[in-house]
Amino acid sequence: MNQEYTRREGENYLDYAMRLISIKKETRPNDLDWCDIVDYLGLDYNPDSLRKSQDSQFGGLAVYKEMQKRIANNCDDKLHKQLSVEINELQKIKQSISDERAALNRIIREQSRIDSIMELADKCVCSMPPLNIDEFHDVDRIIGCKSLIVSLSDFHYGLEINEFNNKYNKDIFHKRLEVLLSAVIKEITYDLSIKNVVVLGIGDFIAGLIHNVIRIESRENVIQQVIDVSEALIDFIVNIRKSISDVSYYDCIGNHSRLFEEKDNCLSKESFDLLIHYILEQRFSGTDVIINDYSVNEKISEFCLFGKKYAIVHGDGFNINTLAKDLSSMTKNFYEAIFIGHIHHVFVEEQNGTLVISNGTFAGNDEYANRINKTSVPSQNIFIVSENGIEDIKTIKLNIV
Repeated sequence: MNQEYTRREGENYLDYAMRLISIKKETRPNDLDWCDIVDYLGLDYNPDSLRKSQDSQFGGLAVYKEMQKRIANNCDDKLHKQLSVEINELQKIKQSISDERAALNRIIREQSRIDSIMELADKCVCSMPPLNIDEFHDVDRIIGCKSLIVSLSDFHYGLEINEFNNKYNKDIFHKRLEVLLSAVIKEITYDLSIKNVVVLGIGDFIAGLIHNVIRIESRENVIQQVIDVSEALIDFIVNIRKSISDVSYYDCIGNHSRLFEEKDNCLSKESFDLLIHYILEQRFSGTDVIINDYSVNEKISEFCLFGKKYAIVHGDGFNINTLAKDLSSMTKNFYEAIFIGHIHHVFVEEQNGTLVISNGTFAGNDEYANRINKTSVPSQNIFIVSENGIEDIKTIKLNIV
């Protein structure tokens, strides 16, 4: 007996039968007849009947092979589906690793840029003259029960404007700041109920680079803008400090001070306003003038007076008509008032019990403002605040110089 015709170990009866029939039908060997197959399988079957039953496409062998084919295809489909699932999982893991790497690189890049700004700020501080804050002429303020808030915004220092309705350059900037300082000192001197002064820096102190017109009109490079504005703010605060002992400063960043023209390429920490803040912080270190850290983030600062909470934001990125609701939703705080700049005109509105108050522009109209028909008188605001909130708002017009 040919060993090929014997039943193999582990081979089931049906597979054995189909193998013998397949050999007979497909190779037609001389030593294997249908009688042999009947004997090998132990069938009580007529050999001719077995032969004839395999001739049709519906015969046992044909059906058997078709089923084997389908089983094989079905296994392939399952394997393909399983492989697809595993490949998708691997792709997810790969993307996750890529995202984590990008986030890490972003953090490293951000920190590197911030470190560079801080190094530059240290050089700026070292280049400034010694700070003299010893002179002090405070008067007896035993009856002091009010605060004076001075809001500063939209200096756009570095612009040189020569429009029909406004002239502005660095000399006019200093003259306008002197006018504002005189108004503040006058208020402190004649109103002995004022016990402290809060200076607010609401952004856009420098011209920056965000509009082509600004780049053309700017007559100071950005770093020089930062140094000059920092010195002017320090001098402004020092002179207030000569008239009253309690002076503090809060600020937030604006949009003109970002490092790059395209805002999508610039992180919130990449702002020259941070450099100005850092310079003031270093210069007033060791004095009784308090330069406060950002209480929420670089764009939002909060402070309290007489148990009531106030906030400052520059204003870009917010809808002014829903500012009180939107900001309170973000911070989960209710504010007595929110001070903003950015819109370049005086604006006062009560929104659900919160006053939203905008400064005018310090610089005044430039070519860009005239072109888009957004003009206003140069001004800044000061406020008298008591335990009842804001009692008086005074707009100091600066177009007299």
